[in-house]
Amino acid sequence: KKPQNAYRLDRLVDDPVVVELQAVEKLAPVHPAQLLTYLTLSPRRISLRINLHTLHLRDRCRRMVHG
Repeated sequence: KKPQNAYRLDRLVDDPVVVELQAVEKLAPVHPAQLLTYLTLSPRRISLRINLHTLHLRDRCRRMVHG
């Protein structure tokens, strides 16, 4: 049995976009895998991963499209 909050989104923006907020020094391989899981289990196809622990804004945001 999986935990009740195992797949809980951080933010859902304008229905088709999943936003994952993080504050980590270095992204691990599990981070994009987590977003891919969210997209696979939902009808949404676009996600944004925003890491708040970076110096420059250009390094903070990554877009993922599934399907």
